[in-house]
Amino acid sequence: MGGDSLRGLGTQAPERRGDDLDVRTDGAFDDAVLEARSRQTLRPPLSQRLETLAAPAPVDVSSFTNDRSIDLLRHVLDHVLPRLEDDDAQATAKTILEEEIGWREAWQARLDDLSSAFPGSENDDQENS
Repeated sequence: MGGDSLRGLGTQAPERRGDDLDVRTDGAFDDAVLEARSRQTLRPPLSQRLETLAAPAPVDVSSFTNDRSIDLLRHVLDHVLPRLEDDDAQATAKTILEEEIGWREAWQARLDDLSSAFPGSENDDQENS
């Protein structure tokens, strides 16, 4: 069929017969297809990889301790809030942060009381984290 359209232009395409095909080329193609398929089965789907990137697992649990939270809140209170230009926003944020620090310090004091009342308890482990 393809040879007929070329004949009308004055050129003639060589006819390919089955015995003219390069077996090495066919084999290489098959190998490449099989390799690509095997790579796809070894790799998780794109949606799963994106989900994993979007929700990374925490590496260091100490980042979530009460003491760390208090340190971060104090840093914001001492270094970030003074840069706010709006005095009302600064005063409101300062009140909220001081209240949150107070709650967290009270919670830490309760944990410390429990760990001293029950040595070797889970609270003692949390305090040392």
